Parts: sequence; structure tokens; C-alpha cells
Amino acid sequence: MTVIKENWIFAETELQKINPVTYQLITKMNQVSHDPVVVILIEGKSAKLENDLAEYGPDKILVIKDDDLASGDDLEVTNALDQLIKQKGTPNTFIFPATVVGRSIAPRLQARLRTGLTADCLDLSFEGDLLVQTKPSYGDNIMCDITIPNHQPQMATARPNVFSAEKKNNESLQVEYISNLTWQKDAQLEIKSQVLPPKTSDSVVDADRIVALGRGNNSEAAIKTAEKLAERLHANVGVTRPLTDLD
Repeated sequence: MTVIKENWIFAETELQKINPVTYQLITKMNQVSHDPVVVILIEGKSAKLENDLAEYGPDKILVIKDDDLASGDDLEVTNALDQLIKQKGTPNTFIFPATVVGRSIAPRLQARLRTGLTADCLDLSFEGDLLVQTKPSYGDNIMCDITIPNHQPQMATARPNVFSAEKKNNESLQVEYISNLTWQKDAQLEIKSQVLPPKTSDSVVDADRIVALGRGNNSEAAIKTAEKLAERLHANVGVTRPLTDLD
């Protein structure tokens, strides 16, 4: 295993924008890291979210441009990150936001890499190359420091809005585009034909069957797939609030 002297941050995107917690993590790591701060960004081929990340001064941005992966599920993203580490090397640390997405992807990747993971950190610091991860315990009544001295990457999820986000100019910023990454797709849902009664209402309130979409299915491709599925099932399409805000 080749360990590289870099500290990685997973850039979380939401509704084709960078989740602000990513900027907070970049700022914090800029303050405490003596090694390059590297942001891992997964985006569609036409997106340019790396420009937004650059305003907060990381040392490097690794951009995986892949339309399928940008709208992929957590298992597919885990597969891609695993392959990226095998290709680029194992970073000293890998930090994720303690969000629904981060809390799903981080432990999946941690299990693949056979390393340690500290969840819901409130502070991060370094003692040399050792990441000190501070988190609450015993009902948030005690703060404890956790380290992972014998394995890399040292992984952690950090809570949103604990650190401030500050823009920083980094003239030595490097942006590298990853184009030859191979990753395994998740098993696809197979829809078998069957006779279903037609829908009796155009409203989800009275619908017998609903195809539901959440914030993770916000791409045009996902919405069209849901509409086709609903048509096959004689169902209505229902969405959560983040998708209603797209209109």
C-alpha cells in the first residue's frame, strides 16, 4: 500500500451545487494541515463546480467527470472512490461531511480499506501526521480525542456548521481531471410486466401507488426514469421538498 502525503476531503454536491459543509471542511483542513489539502469532486461532464471549490483555497482538486456516477447511488460512489485510491495512492486522511450522504459512503469505504473511522467529529487537529479527531460521547456530555495510529487513510466524518468557511486565494492550486477511472455499477432494478389496475387520480393524495423521488434523485435522467416507471406501474410521481424547489 502506497501512502501519499495528502489529506483528502469528499466534496458533497446537492441539487448540482456544492454543499456548504464542503467549504467548511476545506477551511478547517487549510488551518491545521501541513500536507496538501486535496478535494475529491464527482460531477457531470458539463458541470464546472471545481471553480466554486477553488475559491476556498485547496491545494489540489481531483475531478471525476462522469454523468452516470454523478447521479449514482452511494454504493457506486464507494466503488469509484475505492478505485481512485488504488489508482492514486492512499491518502493520509480522508474527511467526509457528517451528512446523510457522508454517513452512508464513509463507512462503506472504510470497510473496503480496512481502516478506522470516527463519526460526527466536532474538531480536527494534527500531531505530526496523526489526525486527532474530537467527538462527543456519553450523550454529548464528554469530549474524547480519537486517533488511528496504525492504518491509513485516517477517516472521519465532521458535523456541518461546526467550522467556518473562509475564501482563500491559492495561486498554486492544481486541478486534475480523472478520465480513465473504472468503477462497478450497482445491480439494476428489473421491472417485470404485470397487469395492474389503472390509476384513479392524478393527485398523490388519493394515489394507490406512488413512485417517490428524494434529494438524491435530482437529475433530469432520474426524473425521466421515474416518470417512465410510474407510467408502467400506473402510478403517480411524488417528490420531496428539495425537488419541488427546482421548479
